Amino acid sequence: MRPIITKDTLWLGLIERLSKKMKRSFPIKNKFSAELKVRIIGKLDYLTYFGKKKGRYSDWDKFYRDYTSNAVLVDLSEVVSDGQRAVFYFGERCGGLCGAGGLVLFYNDNGTWKYLREIGMWIS
Repeated sequence: MRPIITKDTLWLGLIERLSKKMKRSFPIKNKFSAELKVRIIGKLDYLTYFGKKKGRYSDWDKFYRDYTSNAVLVDLSEVVSDGQRAVFYFGERCGGLCGAGGLVLFYNDNGTWKYLREIGMWIS
């Protein structure tokens, strides 16, 4: 049965745990399909393009010279779960005023994880 978020306050504890985890970085391995053409860049590579100021137009020009013009930067958090609910942050940026981000929620339905919804947090 699909849960009703507005009546399930247990999501709040998971979101609080996620907020604390997002204050630090974590390693990620590229296990994506080769067809997706995913390239993971580290913090030093990121700083090469964007320095300390995120999203300046000149920085995106430099980024797109090295990557295709349809490339996007994706931000992912760790997944936080209590065994019945799971939440993570997903964001994508595609230019100085182009991007969106939010929380992605899943629930466990008899041992199978199912997508519940995304809660948008920002859009540009």
